[in-house]
Amino acid sequence: SWRKWVGSTPVELEQSVEIVDDYTVKLHLSPGGPEQLGSLSLMYGDLMIHSKDFWDAEGKPGYTTKVVGTGALELVERKLGQSLHYNRVENHWRHTPEYKELEFRWSQEPVTRLAALLTGEVQMSAVDRSLQQGAISGGMKVVSSHQPGVQNPYQLGGLYFATPERMQPDLPFNKKEVRQAMNMAINRNLINEELMAGKGELVRVNGYHPVLDEAIWPGVWNPKWEQDFGELYGYNPEKAKQLLAEAGYPDGFEFNMWVSVSSAIPENPDIMQAMALDFEAIGLKPKLIDIEYPNIRPIFRAREAHGYMWMNGPGLRPLDYARLLNIEGGVVYAYTHAEIDKRYAELQVNFNKEDRARLLREIGDHKFVNFASVPMFWLRNDMTVDPEFIGKYDFPGPVISAYSHLEYIELADR
Repeated sequence: SWRKWVGSTPVELEQSVEIVDDYTVKLHLSPGGPEQLGSLSLMYGDLMIHSKDFWDAEGKPGYTTKVVGTGALELVERKLGQSLHYNRVENHWRHTPEYKELEFRWSQEPVTRLAALLTGEVQMSAVDRSLQQGAISGGMKVVSSHQPGVQNPYQLGGLYFATPERMQPDLPFNKKEVRQAMNMAINRNLINEELMAGKGELVRVNGYHPVLDEAIWPGVWNPKWEQDFGELYGYNPEKAKQLLAEAGYPDGFEFNMWVSVSSAIPENPDIMQAMALDFEAIGLKPKLIDIEYPNIRPIFRAREAHGYMWMNGPGLRPLDYARLLNIEGGVVYAYTHAEIDKRYAELQVNFNKEDRARLLREIGDHKFVNFASVPMFWLRNDMTVDPEFIGKYDFPGPVISAYSHLEYIELADR
């Protein structure tokens, strides 16, 4: 995604990178922007520099088995869809982990993950928030990120308003009344209490947080989003039915929901099932389709996700969210519109802090009143650990993946 800052073709990329010496490269970025450094960092974009010799010798397949990097953990073995096994790098230049080995295991069933933790098969697990109390009763401890790190907004595929020729004219999602009805059909408070143990903080506009983003761009948060959310988005199935009838769908319509497992939000399958029941209650006919997230990615990138709903939940800030999901020439193509493109273009040449906050707020205003997606919750990343093995684990939260700083885990005294 960082290539949006430096050009979109291999030739442009090559011309944008200047090799200063063996340890320094200079990126000639176009267009400019004061947030680019953060966008290229581990926090949001994760710009990695690879070994050319290794790439020439092994190509992309080599990175599935022999990853070469500068991190504190060295890949030993990868079993596709099952596990990753690492050894620590001794005398690492930044920090040598206290533990000698680390293994990631994938398990889709929430109860299975909890059982593996309670029986000592694993020492850390992304336990569903609704099951965390059971883990605590079994002697486990829940560790949370310091800040809200993920959100779980749900995208409605096919909303390519910036390129009308790519749209399907008869797609129900195209109508704002339909999108509002789908938002008003969802009982967010009940889902939060039953599935998230009440830990969810309502998202008003995808990508915007009233505390984190005001600290970066004072004035970016519009208080009206919070004031008007209940009226425009709040749970109201009767109003939702009325809106569907006004849109020409009194008997509802069929659509597909891609259900995938997320380590950051392990409850996602249960959330989508609950949402499907709410949709059915207003006459809609959702079809749940189990799918691994990597299989969704090429479809929405090709702008072929018409009639599909899915979760795309990074902890991105407003500018990065718009750049990746809401502009023509982005990556995800979740909702694009000429009005957003117009403001994004101005953000590339206007470096006044107050103006940038205003432009980002206006993008948020557009998404809010046009029901660009189905916003749900901001969440802190939770990791449930066995305190007999894990003494301390600190991690910030808003990073490119759900969990970071694993090399700094401190082991318990035993």
